Amino acid sequence: MDERPRAIGFWSGPNTSAGWPEVDQFIDLTWDEEERDFVVGYLSRGVLGRTGHSTCRICGRADNGDSEYSDGMYVWPSGFGHYVSEHGVRPPAEFVEHALRATARLEGDRDESWWRALAR
Repeated sequence: MDERPRAIGFWSGPNTSAGWPEVDQFIDLTWDEEERDFVVGYLSRGVLGRTGHSTCRICGRADNGDSEYSDGMYVWPSGFGHYVSEHGVRPPAEFVEHALRATARLEGDRDESWWRALAR
């Protein structure tokens, strides 16, 4: 099994190499707004990675991020949240389910025993 994070939210554009998806194929204006907002929040909480400037492929926003985020399983450009919140871009169901599960796990009950055992 490949252990590398999976890329998501990288789009075809005038300055990209061939083979990236077209962003307009992912627009879904009927997507549940609460779930969409949840995914936008999840996208803003990743671990900061590489840097690189990006322009929005839909509205032309010049400053649409200059870094990448990752949660260890996926890696996405920092401007991906803009596509989701402002243009109704819906990530594949597999990613949405992953974001929901990961957040529920982080917001749920946690094991504090190992850390507390280190108290002197």
